[in-house]
Amino acid sequence: MLSRILPDSISHYFVAAEQHIDPAPSQEDHHSPIQSFPPELLQEIFAFSASPFPDSAPISIKMPRRNFHTTSLYISRVCRQWRHLSFATPEMWSWMIISSPDELCVKRVRYYLRRAGRTQRLHLSLREYPWPSSPEAESQCTLAIFALWIPEAHRWKSIEFKFNHTPPILDLINLSPSSLSGVTSVSLRTKWPEETTQLFWDILHTSPALREVQWPIQLLRDPNSASLAQLTLICAPYLELSWTEYLSLLSCCTRLRRIEVRGAPITEAEARSTTRTILAPSLETLLLVSDSSETGAGHLLDYTRAPNLRELKMFVSLRDPTVLRRFLFESGCMLRKLSLKGTNSMHSEEGVLLDCLLQASPYLTSVEVCILHHNLLASRTICALSPQIVDGATSILLPSVISLTILTIDSVPEGVIGDMLLRRAQYGALPWIFKAHFARDNKVQAQDKEITSQLQKHGLRASYY
Repeated sequence: MLSRILPDSISHYFVAAEQHIDPAPSQEDHHSPIQSFPPELLQEIFAFSASPFPDSAPISIKMPRRNFHTTSLYISRVCRQWRHLSFATPEMWSWMIISSPDELCVKRVRYYLRRAGRTQRLHLSLREYPWPSSPEAESQCTLAIFALWIPEAHRWKSIEFKFNHTPPILDLINLSPSSLSGVTSVSLRTKWPEETTQLFWDILHTSPALREVQWPIQLLRDPNSASLAQLTLICAPYLELSWTEYLSLLSCCTRLRRIEVRGAPITEAEARSTTRTILAPSLETLLLVSDSSETGAGHLLDYTRAPNLRELKMFVSLRDPTVLRRFLFESGCMLRKLSLKGTNSMHSEEGVLLDCLLQASPYLTSVEVCILHHNLLASRTICALSPQIVDGATSILLPSVISLTILTIDSVPEGVIGDMLLRRAQYGALPWIFKAHFARDNKVQAQDKEITSQLQKHGLRASYY
């Protein structure tokens, strides 16, 4: 397949990498400008390229298309110089990202461990496929990989394990706390018994370096745990805690920079209760999710202040939509990204959504709003995004926005979208990316589509779906 889409000189290396064979060029490498780069700079580039997420841990990792992340192999097979440099760069081989393990993955793990040396810290991710053709074979490969990884546990830095078929791995559960003292990030999803998973947590939570956690069990219910106070990231998308428990968690974790939570339906007692306002001084990203219409997200926003918040995502409904406006105002944060979905109750007051956008402006660079079953509000929101003349001066809502997404079920009148984009372009406030979602049989109007096509020639990336 590769040989049909790549030149022979290039496909040779990619095919060799896939087959785990060392290519043997028959002639000297051709000189190219990049060969004049300082070797130290190339090594930095290699290490950066080989990491799928250089500045973060594998919490929300995008898995490779193949079942093993093979960038390092590709880099090492470009030419002799790169091959020698890659072998002298152990950071390149410290990322082992596996999806649906097979026998080839086992061989590559052994190869990567050898190239990573004996001191390089390791970043490990293994996800079993939910519906493999042979669960038993996949489990056997998983066990073989962990037989190679576990002796190197003292070098683990970030780990992400998702077990769908493999039974509890006793050697993993019985690791000593001292061997995992360097782990900074952990993500675990498993079908193991909760008691077994708890045993593994009892080992991990003592790590003084632990900062980021994605965990599916009830351990987060103890906000007084000393191990939680040092965390900077908590991701619990499958764990429903009460909103009061989340307030306690925020109160305990003063270093928290990112939290993704799924809240349980609020009780009458919680709705009537009051508490002191919690200051989250380090919080930069907040994601609120709830499947219930009786959500208590407003309760959390009412009693939380986050002055350094930069990103807010809400997949909830609010009993009192003014809570969001009050939260943004009293936090005094310079919000950069805002995503509002599922906030159906906002539509009871048409001005609330616009007030929220105004409150966060002018710092927002990315905005995504979902407007369900409300054609008037969709049109009003889009019109408000057009530059307005107020007291002889031009006022532009969201002047710094780069990415703008509007999700709506109902269509908007012809010319509303096109006029908004055209007027923003005239005042130099055209977003780079614009997306509009029309469900059912609604489509973008012809006039809007024509204007959009013209603006795309000036750099706008627009899509309607």
